[in-house]
Amino acid sequence: MNLPICRRAFTLAMCVAALLAGGSVALAHEGHLHKVMGTIVASDAAKLDVKGTDGKTLTLLVDGSTKVTRGTAIIHAADLKTGDRVVAAYMPMKGPKGAEMLMAKDVKAAAPASAAPAKQP
Repeated sequence: MNLPICRRAFTLAMCVAALLAGGSVALAHEGHLHKVMGTIVASDAAKLDVKGTDGKTLTLLVDGSTKVTRGTAIIHAADLKTGDRVVAAYMPMKGPKGAEMLMAKDVKAAAPASAAPAKQP
């Protein structure tokens, strides 16, 4: 009967499915944004050092395309102070001589804590 043809078709279909699945897994890690949540340990106009919740410190580069906000207000990276809590989205990139750089794309700083209302007697 046609059993060998069915086996070949099934084998071919499984191979194609495996190749497609393997390709999507490999592409899933390329060129996508990563996020870090933590506190600023150092900042200036060109970079931010963020200590993540895992205890590791990442140096994120900042340029003119980096969006930095506190609440709804747009601010400059240099306005961030040590201890500010942030959530930053960044993209790993290849820099000069093949070194990996982390380019900040979007940095959201937590709004400052509002003063507690005075207690009334």
